[in-house]
Amino acid sequence: MSSADGSSSQPDPPNLAKSHFNGGRSNARTPELARVFTVERLLGSPIPIEAVGSTDRLVNVFDGGPRTRVTLRLVTGRAAIPMVKTRQPDPFVTQVYARNADTKKPWVSAIPSSHVWVARLPSDLGPGTHRADVEVLDEYGRARREAMIIEVTGA
Repeated sequence: MSSADGSSSQPDPPNLAKSHFNGGRSNARTPELARVFTVERLLGSPIPIEAVGSTDRLVNVFDGGPRTRVTLRLVTGRAAIPMVKTRQPDPFVTQVYARNADTKKPWVSAIPSSHVWVARLPSDLGPGTHRADVEVLDEYGRARREAMIIEVTGA
């Protein structure tokens, strides 16, 4: 039973999709998508120190326009690294399709995406854990920041 403000005295059923709207902003979450997203953000780490200078960080910026700016900032006092919009298949989509090859339709394939931004990690990034902030400034001046941890292993 819902009250006048939309809240409920009943617990949410498992896997309930929720959408939140606040002015011009919205946020949709499901427990399963949140879990998959969190696990996906961790893929690609740790990175062996020998591979750091040839490792790209990819970010999917949905609906980034021609004036969208994306930067990668390693929170170690380094300058921000500009990310470059690159037309290529999203690696996450490629992995999902490969894992589900037996059940996906034969005409479905990972095609080049206009949402992928790429930056090469600095070759002198040392061993340990590093916080990486991705900063997006869209064409309307709206800013967004997300963070992840990059682990570099080796001596």
